[in-house]
Amino acid sequence: MNNLSTRTDDIDWIREPAIEPVLAGDEPGSFSNTGSAATHNFGNRSVYAVTSKVAGRLNALAVSEEEKATLLAERAQLLDKKFAGAISRAEANRLEYVRWSLDRIEDAVHGVSLDQLERQVEAYEALQRDMADFLSRVNAHATGRNR
Repeated sequence: MNNLSTRTDDIDWIREPAIEPVLAGDEPGSFSNTGSAATHNFGNRSVYAVTSKVAGRLNALAVSEEEKATLLAERAQLLDKKFAGAISRAEANRLEYVRWSLDRIEDAVHGVSLDQLERQVEAYEALQRDMADFLSRVNAHATGRNR
């Protein structure tokens, strides 16, 4: 009898990873109807998480250059106070909010590319794990430990 398995889980590493959409119109994934409401699953994330992320990015992209410049100037002013040791608690909180706002704007500009890069890294890491598992199975078979 042939010891090589033909089960599909032995060759899962051949399949391409699922790509989750980041903008409207890009909709791979599968519909599932679990519980009382149907949801569209994108990898391990629900449609609500994906649409929230897209909505946040769209809102951040709507910020004008003038608003961004105002936030940058305010951040500079608050950082000057922080480094001078003269920042109040309210100003420190405002600094965190301004930083967060600027981060959201930056994410809107570069986030899609970073998400794609993250998916590629995850796919390569999965491939590395699958190849290590495959090699260990080949080695086990070659040494006769799988008989």
